Amino acid sequence: MQGGAVLQQVPQHELHVVDDGIAEKVELTVLLPGVLSAADILVACNKRSIDVTVPDRYKLHLDLSYEISDKADSVKYFKKKHTLKAVFVVLAHDAAAAATAVANGQAFSNALSAVAGPASNTAGSGSLANGSSVQASSSVGSSSPSNELASTAQGRGKRGSVAAARPPPVHESFYPAPTKQELKRQQQLEQRRREAEAAAETQRQRQQQLLEAQQRRQEEAAAAAAAAEAARQEQRRKAEQRRKQQEADQQRRRQQQQQQQAEQRQQQQLQQEQAQRREQ
Repeated sequence: MQGGAVLQQVPQHELHVVDDGIAEKVELTVLLPGVLSAADILVACNKRSIDVTVPDRYKLHLDLSYEISDKADSVKYFKKKHTLKAVFVVLAHDAAAAATAVANGQAFSNALSAVAGPASNTAGSGSLANGSSVQASSSVGSSSPSNELASTAQGRGKRGSVAAARPPPVHESFYPAPTKQELKRQQQLEQRRREAEAAAETQRQRQQQLLEAQQRRQEEAAAAAAAAEAARQEQRRKAEQRRKQQEADQQRRRQQQQQQQAEQRQQQQLQQEQAQRREQ
């Protein structure tokens, strides 16, 4: 708005201290009618204060009489009920200030029921991670930001040491629910991812088939080479057998020739001896 400062309304809220048996915690509930997106809410906290801000609409600062963690234990925004819920761990508690503060819980419940009526049809919730800081607001009709609704903590001493107040760290933001366009884009991206996976699977199967075919060709070539080598070895074996047979035949023929020659020499010698005896 130009020409003047924007008036920010103090939203209705509820604040109380509970003990879950493990640690003492502060639960803050804030009504934010008209806020449709969790991204519009800024949350911050330090040791002694909590802040919730919706720019140009709501602003709440709560000063605490006890020390809390500078990081939220959990923070959620329920868009259907336009309700912010935040939980913080109590580090040190002043027994004198631990009594329940005056607050209109019934009015808060009635306002919560009215806000969550038929006019609010947006579902879903936005959540903040642990370690975020939170802002809060006072009840409707109350201008004091220090209104606190807390349970009594009798007999409890201080836990932890009181640290110096630090400026609230700026939270990164809530996470808004996806819009229809974002959902459609996510579906398109999912479809593309599935198509890419299917194409990759088809390519992988094709490569596998090519590899198997190549392996079969290599195996067939190896089998053919082995068969050829076996045939060559068989040919060499047969050639060696023929050579040996030929050598044996030649040796037998030579022996026969030598035997014939020896018989002829003996015959000639016998004939010569007979001729000499006749001459005598």
